[in-house]
Amino acid sequence: MSNNRLCDEHFLNRGYKKYEKTQFQRSDIYLYNFQKRFDDEKGKKYFIDVHKISNEWMSEHDKSKEWYKPFQYTYSCQLYKKDTHAPVNMEFFSDWTIEQVEKFVEKLFQDGELDYYERWDEE
Repeated sequence: MSNNRLCDEHFLNRGYKKYEKTQFQRSDIYLYNFQKRFDDEKGKKYFIDVHKISNEWMSEHDKSKEWYKPFQYTYSCQLYKKDTHAPVNMEFFSDWTIEQVEKFVEKLFQDGELDYYERWDEE
């Protein structure tokens, strides 16, 4: 599914939960967010966030263009390096689909590059 036909229901149907923008997100750009936690039998692996961003800031000239969309989705996650548990922030922009982001992050995890966000036995 291309990003220009995405709607909020696509993320809700994939198990993402909606949450409001944070105090660190510009109120004139960010509309709201979605997040999904990925787990396995050992613990919480990682979270992926979806950000719904307004394009209303664009000029009227740009808004009249064929490619213009009133909003877009971007993706981000904070992952943890295997050996040091050092955080790594990743951002994925409009050329990515959520399916590609999920597949990419899971491959990093399966390849042993990432540590768990939290293991069940640490609670």
